[in-house]
Amino acid sequence: MVDQIFVDINSAYNFLVAVVTLSEERLLQFADVNGLEGDIQTLVNTQDVEYGVLKQMERTANTSKLGNIEKILRVHISAEKFSAQNGLLTNTHKLKRQELKQKFKKNLDKLYESYFMKSQESIISGKK
Repeated sequence: MVDQIFVDINSAYNFLVAVVTLSEERLLQFADVNGLEGDIQTLVNTQDVEYGVLKQMERTANTSKLGNIEKILRVHISAEKFSAQNGLLTNTHKLKRQELKQKFKKNLDKLYESYFMKSQESIISGKK
């Protein structure tokens, strides 16, 4: 389902987060199989799609035998593709990491904080 990915690394945390764009064709297939309705913008904002993306990444990480610190634990799904026109890719289609980090700063911060808060709640309640 993932078409483009920007993985962020923050030394204050021991996990990775990412901003992804999705293949519209595969997103619509996923929606059809899972009984989801709506346009592309609606679908990319659903927890079901986020969960599907994370499960796909988990399967890939396990197949590749990645360590826990190498796994992406949270994602932000962007409806806007990364391109040279919007300044997120170079003319040779390489990611402009600083521009991506700046554009998605609030989303990235929210991903880190939401995971940290969930982890703290699990520790307090005794759940993993």
